[in-house]
Amino acid sequence: MNSSTFNSDQPSLAESNGRQRCLLPLLLALVAIPVIECLAYVCRDMVEHDMSFSPSGSLPNLEESIVQAKLDFIRQDRPVVELVVLGDSSGLMGVDTQRLSEHAGYAAYNLCTIGYLGVEGHRLLLESYIEKHGVPAVVVYHFAPNAMESTETETEKIGYLSRLKGALNLDDGAHRLPSRSYREIVRRRVLPEGVFDALPRGRWPSHRDTLKLLADREGSMSEIVEEDWRSPPVISGIVSPYQRRAMQRLVDLSRRRGFRLNLIVNPLPEIARTATNVAAMAALETEIAGIIEGYKNVDLYRPVSRFYPNDSCATLNHLHPDAVPENSATIADWLLNGPM
Repeated sequence: MNSSTFNSDQPSLAESNGRQRCLLPLLLALVAIPVIECLAYVCRDMVEHDMSFSPSGSLPNLEESIVQAKLDFIRQDRPVVELVVLGDSSGLMGVDTQRLSEHAGYAAYNLCTIGYLGVEGHRLLLESYIEKHGVPAVVVYHFAPNAMESTETETEKIGYLSRLKGALNLDDGAHRLPSRSYREIVRRRVLPEGVFDALPRGRWPSHRDTLKLLADREGSMSEIVEEDWRSPPVISGIVSPYQRRAMQRLVDLSRRRGFRLNLIVNPLPEIARTATNVAAMAALETEIAGIIEGYKNVDLYRPVSRFYPNDSCATLNHLHPDAVPENSATIADWLLNGPM
């Protein structure tokens, strides 16, 4: 009986020891995690923020390279820029910064990125630039007409604006653990620097070559795709409430910081000159004009409808490289003399 009693106790002791061994790592984690998060929160200002938009663990796409190039420009010490071109990829691909500088007589930089950031993201980039480099004399906001219809839900779903806020250290952090601010920095220290930078990306240059191209051309880039215009594109003329609020904040920023703000819409291909599209562009003009009404330092290029030959428009939102000098000269003449 004694032997039987002894044998029946053995499994209970083993199970108890096993549970203790399983619980010990959990208890240690429960203690360690709050300590780590508290230290990360306390020390958050002691670590230089890494303005990284492109991912460290995979090959960046073209959009990520473009935004990263503009963040790199903001972070670096550069000569004073008097004229900043701001906006979506229509300005990135449609304004030659160096030619604009020569014509208008301003030292300029093209801070345009992508439409997925929305007017809000473009404004945040400009504010970050101003905090680092000071207030430019003039900002030209260049945008494609259909980009103004994007909603807040669509922008949040794409996720680029949220990532930009993280890169600029603008998110409030209330929705995430403090240690998450360090993870991208750690990944960039662990992975070999530039491991994906030189990898080819089909028709577009590598990440490294894109950064160099944008640096050499003062932020400007050329479109390499060409649309086959077989039918008229459709212009909505809509300004969503989300984009309207963001545009209002950009206009308010111009008055608050004291720079001149000039708004200009990307040219359209001649095939888009239909009654419906002309009416849509007129509605767009009315919407934008209403936003800037009463602001003496803000001007809208009118009429907003500008039509270029079909072969001058590579896509609906991007000019062919051969048409960029004309658009750049139009902007320069406008800055100097008003709309022609």
